Amino acid sequence: MFDGIDDGIEVKDNSDYSKGITLEIYFTLKGKGSSNIAQILMMKRTKASNGFFLYLNYENSEKATLTIDIGGSGWGIQDEEGNWIMNNRFTTNTNIEENNMYYITYTYNPEIKNDNGVLYINGVKTQTTNLGNIQNLINTPENTPIQIGSDIYETYRPENDTENRKYSFYGEIYASRVYNRPLTQSEVKYNYEMTVNNIN
Repeated sequence: MFDGIDDGIEVKDNSDYSKGITLEIYFTLKGKGSSNIAQILMMKRTKASNGFFLYLNYENSEKATLTIDIGGSGWGIQDEEGNWIMNNRFTTNTNIEENNMYYITYTYNPEIKNDNGVLYINGVKTQTTNLGNIQNLINTPENTPIQIGSDIYETYRPENDTENRKYSFYGEIYASRVYNRPLTQSEVKYNYEMTVNNIN
């Protein structure tokens, strides 16, 4: 159980993600928590332009939208109209409802030109994307931990900003996995069925 204020788990990690990555998490959202912007499910990064980032986004809606960032966003870059360019960030069309259980899997394969990012919800393929940057992912500094449920160290904080930047998750996380390769569709389905059956 994560309290939405300051709970978080740190996992040491020095994996080589040059062949891709898979993120898996099984959770229930309980509410908004302390941030009106986002809630972190899992992340590994030292700044906005490296690592990976899986979170619930409230910026454009009262409901949480699942968002995935592989290799860092384009934070700090704006187009001619002043909009931020999130060139590696995949905002899905999936709204996460409170008090429902979700098993999310996202695979990213840099060796595939089209549809190299695949989203699965409850073991079923739902969306694909070409957003991501493998070089920015593998350039994450050595010994950068994976953080689950919170940005414990408030990694990205604008200068003179006093807002709570932990983006803590409010709810329950039952299982969380990171693989240093893209899983196949059959592996995703197997993990989903085994995890849900064992936990429930």
